[in-house]
Amino acid sequence: MECWSLDSVDDSLQCGRKIRLLAVIDVYTRECLNITVDTSLGGQNPEEMDI
Repeated sequence: MECWSLDSVDDSLQCGRKIRLLAVIDVYTRECLNITVDTSLGGQNPEEMDI
C-alpha cells in the first residue's frame, strides 16, 4: 500500500525572486520521492510528476 504526503514551501532567492517547492513524501518510509522547485507551481497533478 502506498500513502504519500505533499508538502509545499514558499521561499525567495537572495535577489528577491520567489520560488516554490513541492515535496512528495512516502508516509511509511519517510523517504522523499520527489522535490519539484519552480517559480510557480500550478495545479499540477502529482501523477504527472516524475517520481
